[in-house]
Parts: sequence; structure tokens; C-alpha cells
Amino acid sequence: MADYDTTTWSPDALTTASETTSATLNNATLSGTLTVTGATLLSSTLTVEGATQLNSTLTIGVDDSGYDVKFFGATSGRYILWDESNNALELTDNVNLNLGNANDMRIYHDGSNSYIANYQGALKIATESSGIAVSIGHTSSETTVNDNLTVTGTTTLNSTLAIGSDGTGHDVTFYGDTSTRNLIWDESENRLRANDNAAITVGTGNDCTLSHSGSETFLNCIGDLSLVITSGTLKLGTESAQPVSIGHTTSETTVNDNLTVTGFLRIPGNQIYLDDTNDCILSYLNGQGLKLSAITTQTDDMIPNLFIQHTTTSTPAVGLGSSILFSVEAPAGSHQGMAIGTLISDATSGAEDFDFLVSLCDNGATVSNAAPQNTEKFRVTSDGKIRLQGNVIQASDGGDTITMDTSDNVTIAGYMVEGRTQIKIPPTAFRANDDGIGVTHIVGSIEDDGSNFGMRPGSVSLEFFAYIDVPLGYTATKVQVTGSDTANEVEVYTLDLDDGTIGSEISNSGLTVADDTALASNHVGANDKMLLIKVATTAVDDLIYGGYVTIQAT
Repeated sequence: MADYDTTTWSPDALTTASETTSATLNNATLSGTLTVTGATLLSSTLTVEGATQLNSTLTIGVDDSGYDVKFFGATSGRYILWDESNNALELTDNVNLNLGNANDMRIYHDGSNSYIANYQGALKIATESSGIAVSIGHTSSETTVNDNLTVTGTTTLNSTLAIGSDGTGHDVTFYGDTSTRNLIWDESENRLRANDNAAITVGTGNDCTLSHSGSETFLNCIGDLSLVITSGTLKLGTESAQPVSIGHTTSETTVNDNLTVTGFLRIPGNQIYLDDTNDCILSYLNGQGLKLSAITTQTDDMIPNLFIQHTTTSTPAVGLGSSILFSVEAPAGSHQGMAIGTLISDATSGAEDFDFLVSLCDNGATVSNAAPQNTEKFRVTSDGKIRLQGNVIQASDGGDTITMDTSDNVTIAGYMVEGRTQIKIPPTAFRANDDGIGVTHIVGSIEDDGSNFGMRPGSVSLEFFAYIDVPLGYTATKVQVTGSDTANEVEVYTLDLDDGTIGSEISNSGLTVADDTALASNHVGANDKMLLIKVATTAVDDLIYGGYVTIQAT
């Protein structure tokens, strides 16, 4: 083995195999190419100014006792150092660790940030074995992805996921198994949007689903649905004039608290049930208004189907009450036409009186709901008296039938028609005529000797006559005379009081006692007319008991 001191050698000096098989170089400088074919031990500094080729293993140090190795770059301060004391390969700032034939992937630190830069193909951070986790970031650090992030497997987040920052967001799309049925967080619209036929479900078994079909929005739930807010107002509505439908066509919807409707409330089913048993129903009769009905088990009691209550927080006074106001919409405008109600006429505690009022619009003066008594037309007082504002009761044709003045006088313009249908003819109404003058007992007399009482003639030549007044407003339709001899003829006439004349017989020919045949011509009651009845007796023992005139309202 040759031993050489510090010397500068040319490459040709170390080409002989016999001289270089084993050699020790102390502080040697090689200015040319050094070719080492065997094991080489460097115990000190080796400076090679040209290319060095190692055709075998290069070992620097021994196990547990190493040495620093430094690789300088072309730029000052940029190098790679194997630091034996730190047991680390160290790259200075802006020194790249390049991987791939074309430097396709680079790892470096620019003095502030660290980079893994991929220039070709996909960048994959993964383990070769399944079930081994890949951890990115420190437990207290933030990880930023500046480009697209694609995750093909399951992603588990053990902490908060923040996309963007306050005031600067990013879109997030969740794709479904069917094309276009996606869930999108749209940062520009500040809203979470589900595409048509994509659903948002709640519950382990998808018990509640919110979706839109393209034309309709659906909230379908299994079991109870509770929409609860702790403050503010819960609003169910549309941005445009579109209807909101709550409940299925065959389901029931329950509102457990106050329901306030600021717009129109329409009941397409035309019925509102006002209790749990469906015993109180408010119905709309198509084209005819409302119907309020109540179903009870009562058989002889009246119930208040409609209960109208006015509650005051002040001291009640005369004029306080409740009413129903009727309004009519006409081309000329809306008019409060009528009010019916009740008001206090005596507010004394324990002695209150209520009157019933009907108020009507008159000559443009509409009814005031606050003071209907200002247009009062009709009143029933608490003690049962009736008051008419105009003091006149009119007939159906508009004429003043009954008029009451301030002196308590009552004037009836027409006839006072009673409800009776007969006028009784007493026996004494029949008087004998003058056919037996000069003969004893020619006048009629009252028979009281037998069991039958009546008028009897004093002579066989006498006839009986009766004058009957038919009241104004009535018409006589039948005359029946009662007596002992049903063969006695009866004749009926209309008598003129002004001249005592009679017209033609108005009874049917052949009318006799006890016959109730209707008159051939009716007799109408008048101020100057009376009914004249003639009975032709044939024996002195013929008795006339009386009779009846059947009448009806004209």
C-alpha cells in the first residue's frame, strides 16, 4: 500500500492497478477524474473538483457514528445537508426535492411556506394498505386547499368544517345518484338550494321530506310535524300570488294556538266545524250566504246558535249594547243599511234593562254601528212595549193602515178584520111581517112552553124577516136558518139602506130551513148594505131557532 502526503495528482498518476489497490491519501487534491473500483475509506476531507464516479457502495461513517454530507447548488446559500447530529436530510430555503423524470413533482420551502408542487398527472396522498388513516394538518392548524379537491372515498371530519370565511364564501355542490338532482350551497345567493326532485330529508327513516317537483313544493312527514320558533313570526307563504296548501285532501290540520290571517280565508269545503264533535257547523250555501247549525240532544229547550258578546272595561252606561250590522254593496257604493241589536236602557247595577232595536238607513243616513239608536225605527222595550219611530203601520201596498198620534189616538184606514168565520143569528132577530093585520096574535112570539125555544108566528099567513149586518172587510158566502120545520122556504137578499130596496134573490132556489147550501151570489159588507133573510112559515107551531151566516175576509 502506498502512502501519499499532501500532493496534487493528475488522473494519470493513479491508473496503475498495482499502485492503487490500497492507498492512503493524506490531504490529497485530485484535479481530474477519480475512478475508484473498490471500497474507499475517507478519513478526512476529500475535495474533488471534477466528476466523481462510484461503481460501488458509498458509505459515510459507520453505524452510530456518521458525518455531515453537503450538496451545494448553483445559487449561494442553497444546498442539501445530511446533518448527522440531527439525523436529518436538510434542504435550505428554495431548494427543491424533485421527483419524476421531468421533475414532475417538487417539494420545497420558500422561507415562509412549504410546498408539494405536482406538475404531471394526479397528486395522490395515500397509504398502500387499507384502513390506515392519512392525516393532514396539525390539531390546532388550518389546512387550505387552493384548487379543486376530489374525495373518492368516505370523508370523516373530527372538527369544524369551514368553507370560505365570513364575507367570502364558495359554492358547495352535493351530487345525487340521478342527473341534475343536486343540493347546492350558492354563496352568491346566500342560500342552500335543492334542484327539482332533489329532497332534503329529516329522520332516521327519511320520515320528513322537503322537495320541489318543478311546479309544486312538498313537505311530506310521517307522524307529527312541529314548526316551532322561539321568537318572531312563523310565516308560510309564497313570493308571488300563489296559493299555499296545508294538509292532504283527506287529512286533518290542527292549529293548537292562535291563527291570524291577514288576507282572505277561503274554505273550499264550505263548512267550518266549531268543536271536536262536529256538532256546531258554519256552512256556506252556494249563492245564498251562511248557515249556522248546532246538533244537540235537547228536545224542548232553545239554544243560542249565535252568541254575540260585547265586553267593556269601563263602567256600563245607557246606550251600551251589541248588534249585527247589515251592509249592501251597490253601484252607488257601500251602505250600512240595517242593524239589529240590543242596548242598555237602564244601567243600574242589579236592575239593568235591555231593549231590542231595529235601525235602518233612511234618506242617505246610514246606520252607525257605534250608535244605531240614531237611526232607530223599531224598538221592543224590556217590559214588552213596542215603539214605532214613524208611528205608522202600513199595508203591503204602502198605504197608512194604522196611525198613532201623540195624543194616543189610533186611526185605522181600512177595516178591522177579525179571525171569526160566522155571524150568529139569534131567534129574536126574526120579526113577523104585516100579512095578518087585524087578526089576533099576528106578531111573532117566543115559544117557551116546550123543550125547544124559538120564535113562532101568530098566524099561518105570516113570514119572518131578519136584518143581518155583515162587517166591513167581510163577505157572506152562506146562510143557514135553523128551525122545527125543514120544509119552510128561506130566501136571502141584499138590502139597500138608503132606499129600502132589495135586488134579486142571492140564495139558491129551493133553500129551506136547516139547509147549508152556499149562496148563489155572495154579499159583500158595505156601509149602506145589509143582508135580508126571509123565512116562510106554514103553521103557527113552526119554530125558528136562529141561524148562521158564514163569512170570510174580503
